[in-house]
Amino acid sequence: MKKMMTDAEYVANKGLQCPRCGHGELDTKDPEFNNIGAKITVAVTCRECEYEYVEIFHLTGYLDK
Repeated sequence: MKKMMTDAEYVANKGLQCPRCGHGELDTKDPEFNNIGAKITVAVTCRECEYEYVEIFHLTGYLDK
């Protein structure tokens, strides 16, 4: 089995591959927003190895329209 990606490797790859098997076909569920911690989480499942994990997104700023 392939070695699990580190968080840094996963982020550098822009979350486009399963951190367990490296497959690129991923299913996601609707994001959940936590306004207390300004964080969004997204449940992800790999279609190849069925690994389930959660992506975490943090607020980093804003842009004017």
